[in-house]
Amino acid sequence: MAPSLYEAHPASVDHVIRRGQIYRFRPVVWLKPPLWIVRNIQWGSPTWANLCRQGDLSDSFRRADDGNEEDVVARAKVRGVVVLSNDTEAASPKLKEVIVAPTYTITSEKPSQEFIDRLRAGAAPGCFYLPRDAAFPDTVECYLDLRKVQPLHKEFLLSQYRLPVRLTANAVAAILDRYKTYLYM
Repeated sequence: MAPSLYEAHPASVDHVIRRGQIYRFRPVVWLKPPLWIVRNIQWGSPTWANLCRQGDLSDSFRRADDGNEEDVVARAKVRGVVVLSNDTEAASPKLKEVIVAPTYTITSEKPSQEFIDRLRAGAAPGCFYLPRDAAFPDTVECYLDLRKVQPLHKEFLLSQYRLPVRLTANAVAAILDRYKTYLYM
């Protein structure tokens, strides 16, 4: 039997972000089209605004008087994430973001059986398979999508639920090795 990828890490231990921690139900946004721009917001009574497709506006994200920022509306799904940043950076109060990889549960994403077989065999280069572990009831069969690794503001993590389990140092090392291999393909 292969060693577990998980180890206990009680959620009540501390409020410090560490490498390998797994957070669930985060408002992490990996946006998919369409992206709607909110313009002409009126905060009176009644409150109203205009919604425009981003592609329909020639000046979207290029209005200097608003600092080239836009208010947007997008469809997003809350997802679990695994922290990949090292402990020093993750715990530093000076750094406001950590590097995370999103998780995709196999049952809810409904990938093809061929893809699931490739995941389980470790043959999907941009993904890392995380099996369910009966010793840790909070785990689910899922995979990390290494193509979507990105920085995430720490406030999203600290204000939400962290699983009482985290990935072992060996599991994180294997993920980072897979990520490095993927980047050099």
